[in-house]
Amino acid sequence: MGIKCGKSEPVSTDKSNYGKTKYKEVFTLVPDRPDVYYKHRRFDKFRDLPEATHPVNAVAVAEAALLLAAAMLGSSDEVQVWNLWTRELKVSLHAHTAHVWALEFSPNESELATASQDHTIRIWDTYTGEQRALLRHHTAPVRSLAFSESGFLISGGMDSMMCLW
Repeated sequence: MGIKCGKSEPVSTDKSNYGKTKYKEVFTLVPDRPDVYYKHRRFDKFRDLPEATHPVNAVAVAEAALLLAAAMLGSSDEVQVWNLWTRELKVSLHAHTAHVWALEFSPNESELATASQDHTIRIWDTYTGEQRALLRHHTAPVRSLAFSESGFLISGGMDSMMCLW
C-alpha cells in the first residue's frame, strides 16, 4: 500500500529498508518510568531542573555550553536561559512584546535567536543576555527558526514567507 500525491507514483509506506542507513533503537524514554535510565549519564543533568513558573512554549538546548533556553508564556513573555550544569537561571530575556514561538542556538552556541508573535526575531548573546540584533521583515508572527551549520538563520512565519538572514 502506498500514499498518492497528486498524479505522482505511489510512495511506499514501508520504511524498514528505506535507503542504505541502518537505524538502531538505542533506548526509548518512558514518561511514567524515568528512573529506568539511571545508567544513561547524559540524562542526569535534566532530572532536577526547577519547575517552570509559566507554561513553556518552546525550548532549545546548547549541548556544548550546557544551556537550556525556555520561552515562557505569561504576563512577561520572557525567555529564560538556564545553566544545566549548575541548574541555575543565568538570564531572563525581555524585549519581545508578544509570545515567543521559537528558539534556536547558533551553531557555535554563542547566540540565541528568538522568534515572536510580534513579527520580529531577536538575536541575543548567550553569555551576557544582551540583545545583539533585531530582525524585521515578516508581516505576521514568526513561528519557526533554524540555523545552518555555517551560521545562516532561516525563519518562517504565518505570512507564508521564509527569510534567510
